Amino acid sequence: MDISTSLVSMNLWHFLLLLSIGIIWMLIAAFKPSEEKLRTMFGMGLFLAIFDLVFETIGLYLGYWQATNSLFLIGPAVPLEVFAIAICAGAAMNLLFSKFSWEFSVPAAFLIAAMGTWIEGMLVNTGNLVYLGGWTAFHAFAAYFIVFTFLQYVNFASFTKSTLKAQRVSSKKAKKRL
Repeated sequence: MDISTSLVSMNLWHFLLLLSIGIIWMLIAAFKPSEEKLRTMFGMGLFLAIFDLVFETIGLYLGYWQATNSLFLIGPAVPLEVFAIAICAGAAMNLLFSKFSWEFSVPAAFLIAAMGTWIEGMLVNTGNLVYLGGWTAFHAFAAYFIVFTFLQYVNFASFTKSTLKAQRVSSKKAKKRL
C-alpha cells in the first residue's frame, strides 16, 4: 500500500489505535488519577511500548511475523499505531492492576492473551499482519500469556509500588502540616 492510499483509508491498525485512545481517555475520565498516577501510567505505557518494540523486532529478524499497512514503522518492525496502542495498554494496566497476586494475574493474563490472539487473528485475516516461519495463533497466545504475566509483575514491582510509597509519604507530610 503506498502512502497516498494509507492516508485516506482506515485499516484495522487505525481502528485499534482510535479504540485504544478512546478506552484510556474514558478510564482517565472515570478514575480521575492524580498527576503522580498519570506519570506512572505513562511510564508503564512507555515500558510496554519499548518492550514490544524489542519483542517484535526480534520476531521479525527470526522470521516469525511481519506487520504491513502501517503509516510509519518504528524501527524495522513496529507500526506506529502499535507503539501508541502499547502506551495506552500499559497505562490502562497500571491504572487497573494495582497489585500482583498469582490468583488474579494468571486469569487476567489468560484473558488478555485470548483477546490479543483474537485481535491478531483479525489482523492476519485483513493482511495487516503476516505469520511466517511456522508461527501460529497458539504461539501468539502463549507469548501474550507469558509477557502479560511478567508485565503485571513489573507493573506492580516497579510502577505501582513507587506510586503507593509516594502517596504514603505525601499523606504523612500533609498530616504533619496539620
